[in-house]
Amino acid sequence: MGYQDRDYFREEHTPYLDLIRSTRVCWGVVIAIALVACLCLFTQDSAKPLQDYLRLDPEAMVNHWQWYRLVTASFVAENPWHLLFALVIIWMIGHELEELVGGLEFFMFTLVTTMLSNLALTVLYRLIAPQPADTIPALGPIAPAMAMLAWAVALSPHRTVNYFFVPMPFWIVGFLTIVIDCFFFQQRAPYETRFAVHVVSVGFAVLYAVFDWRLTGWSRWIKQPRLATRRPVSMAARTVPKERVYQRETAQELIPSPRTVDEQLEAKLDAILEKVSQTGMDSLTEQEKTTLQRASEVMKRRKGTH
Repeated sequence: MGYQDRDYFREEHTPYLDLIRSTRVCWGVVIAIALVACLCLFTQDSAKPLQDYLRLDPEAMVNHWQWYRLVTASFVAENPWHLLFALVIIWMIGHELEELVGGLEFFMFTLVTTMLSNLALTVLYRLIAPQPADTIPALGPIAPAMAMLAWAVALSPHRTVNYFFVPMPFWIVGFLTIVIDCFFFQQRAPYETRFAVHVVSVGFAVLYAVFDWRLTGWSRWIKQPRLATRRPVSMAARTVPKERVYQRETAQELIPSPRTVDEQLEAKLDAILEKVSQTGMDSLTEQEKTTLQRASEVMKRRKGTH
């Protein structure tokens, strides 16, 4: 049997593999957006481009009930570098946030911030500044990316991070990233578009972090059993957290009884005395001498109690 077949070898994982396994939703979001964006790029010169069915179109959403575009609009980006910029932010910030709150909560946050941002743009281009769908800039997933960045900054604004190899507080990094997006990647977009995208997504993310919201709190109500099927619990058990009760019971199982300790000590003492009778005191190890001394002290205490 080779060393690859041994149990301790099979159980070892690299840190990169553990990171991928613990942040599957973040990886899935990045890969899904990248794949759909590539399909839109490959079909843009065809008779029916895919992006026409996915991009933000307030007219189709209101008149033809194509509200799925609130989500799919983030798969369409006019500037490939802007798309890459957003995906890098999602990957760098998202894996840490997913490890913090879990995959389902991270996915719901991404979905909600995407829909809120695209809904704000829909209201903007439908009511405030109406214009045809083909003239609406496709910004890709920049809204959830900036929302994740704002969420992370709100959690630890003074954490030092490296930005272009220069260490600086995290809140400065977040501010510079938003400025770069607004005045470099979105320099051709109207100011009201930049305002609608960032204010809605970033504002929601800051409130989410400050007030510690959870979008999947409803799942705890679904998983709870009905009142009639609950087992009666005493008042003493209600006042003690389950985790503390479990830890106390586990600790009691791990602590041996005094009788078991005495039997083990006597067995070790018999073996040591047998060795002394055969080879003498000089043959004892330091551990055996310590055990012999401990047994002597125990016997003295027993005599003192009787």
